[in-house]
Amino acid sequence: MAMIPRLRPYFQFDDAMAMLHTGPDSIAKFENAFARHVNVRYGLLLPNGRSAISLFLNSSGIKNKKVVLPAYNCRVVVSAVAASGNIHWFVDSASGQFNMDLDQAIEEVDKDTVAMIVTAMYGYPVDSALLHKIKQRHPEITIIGDGALALFTWDNSRNFCGNYDLSFFSFGLGKQMSIVEGGILVTDHKDLY
Repeated sequence: MAMIPRLRPYFQFDDAMAMLHTGPDSIAKFENAFARHVNVRYGLLLPNGRSAISLFLNSSGIKNKKVVLPAYNCRVVVSAVAASGNIHWFVDSASGQFNMDLDQAIEEVDKDTVAMIVTAMYGYPVDSALLHKIKQRHPEITIIGDGALALFTWDNSRNFCGNYDLSFFSFGLGKQMSIVEGGILVTDHKDLY
């Protein structure tokens, strides 16, 4: 199994100049263009990708609830859950891969679970059939897609965002698309937006 390179930024002079010369509606244009690119209706630019987790949990008033997430993940995802006053509940990786074991994740959902963060590690797609099973079995929980390393990930002709209630992406230096810092939350659900 070959990994997708983690850090290979490619900037040209024109890219740097474009970041310096923005108009008053540049953010809205970027949010809309990005949302269209990943086939969802809404995009919200944020200081970083993990802000989407904090924003969702804090704005929903969720406290002391369980959030299921992969044990193999970036520490900032765990920190965002903990900082929101919720409980991070780890699930191991599936055998022979980097992604969370979704069969085990299904078993970890209980009455205190409000969300599940699913990460497509290094751009490897998550099993969309199992995600669909989770959504059917537990419609009360919000499935959050961590796309920090999955910007160009597709599974069965469906882009990464198609499997989640909301997704977030990071634009830090080590990501597939970088604006040096920042992130975006995307969703098809107006109430979440």
